[in-house]
Amino acid sequence: MIKLFFLLRAKILDWANISSPEADNGHYAAEGDIDVSLNRLMGSMLMNFLIGIFAVFYLIAYNFWPWRKQVGLALCLIILVFTSSMIGMFLIQTSSQSDIMVKNIPAPIAGDSQENLTSVPIQKLAFEEGHDEQEMVVHIPRFVPSQGRNMPENVERAGFRPASGQKLWQYNAAAQRPSLPGQAKITIVIDDLGLLKDRTRKFIEMNAPLTLSFLPYAPQLPQMTKLAQKNGHELMVHMPMEPKGNDDPGPYALRSGLSAEEQLFRLNYNLSRFDGYVGINNHMGSAFTEDTPAVQLLLDSIRGRGLLVLDSKTSNTSVLSRLASQKNIPNVSRDVFLDNVQDINYILRQLKNAETIARLHGQAIAIGHPYAQTIEALNLWLPTLKEKNIALVPLSQIVKDKYDRKAKNKNLLAGKTFASGEGSSVAYRE
Repeated sequence: MIKLFFLLRAKILDWANISSPEADNGHYAAEGDIDVSLNRLMGSMLMNFLIGIFAVFYLIAYNFWPWRKQVGLALCLIILVFTSSMIGMFLIQTSSQSDIMVKNIPAPIAGDSQENLTSVPIQKLAFEEGHDEQEMVVHIPRFVPSQGRNMPENVERAGFRPASGQKLWQYNAAAQRPSLPGQAKITIVIDDLGLLKDRTRKFIEMNAPLTLSFLPYAPQLPQMTKLAQKNGHELMVHMPMEPKGNDDPGPYALRSGLSAEEQLFRLNYNLSRFDGYVGINNHMGSAFTEDTPAVQLLLDSIRGRGLLVLDSKTSNTSVLSRLASQKNIPNVSRDVFLDNVQDINYILRQLKNAETIARLHGQAIAIGHPYAQTIEALNLWLPTLKEKNIALVPLSQIVKDKYDRKAKNKNLLAGKTFASGEGSSVAYRE
């Protein structure tokens, strides 16, 4: 009977997504992945304490009480297990909407302090326009630019190129992957990382050179992005931009109606959240990327930093890549969205489409999101690349190949002999 009670307790905890404090590893809010808090600890301790007391009473009753009283006590214990589980769930929900003892507060970056960051109650945000919303906890600064407060020093210099003379995207590029002449290349970009810690970790732990694009309002960005770089992945800033419709791109998104001063502040702040990235790609942004003056302002700043641009093409009439080319900013565009439908077979078909494009054009860029189905599909697909003679490469390698080809063709048209490495001044000039 005692085993039955504790099995029931375990099933209720599993159904309620409540884990014991010693088993928790600091996940964020999504499908039960909520930060450990004082309330969660109290709820779990209360639950275990009460169940322990009743278990002792039952052991005594088992030896001395008649069977009717034993059945009555058993029913009381079952009710207690269920009730205490519900209390635990309530405590978790209330704790996620407060600033009480949030575990693993993001380490401060230059110019940022812990008191400048705050938790926001669980918000429902979508990974992409038209996707279903997910529950997430975001972190935003306490200072608000519209109130005229001073910006931290690091915001003003965020993202500027290193002293080596290289462009920032070249300096921060992941190691190039070996490939055979004519071999098809595919880049897998995973957007919206950082908010769902458990899924972010699963992508970071993949033994493949992914390009990981982190949302700037996620917590613990310096720690997560350094680990991603250490594991051989390339980094991007997933810049929140104004969409069409009612989707929420999150705090400090670039919006067409903002003043130039506010626009640049938001851009600078978002670029200051972590280091080591090669460029930006748009999070949502179907409205913003169609606004030529707004995109011009964005690209003028990006150009000065030596970053590259990936147009996620959330709008068929986006001007982002076209204007970037006019400004000689290295840029590429997305070919395939992997998971507009969160189904493993659908995602595998989209990966097959990326393979077809890569064989036709030499390379393809596919964008996915932190869905459980995307993780599972990639784990099935990645081991097949060797036999398919396809190279998985970071985004910067696709960009470099693109501009090396352009420089080579230009030299050939001019009657010049192209030597390896020549033409880079043409490809990346400002």
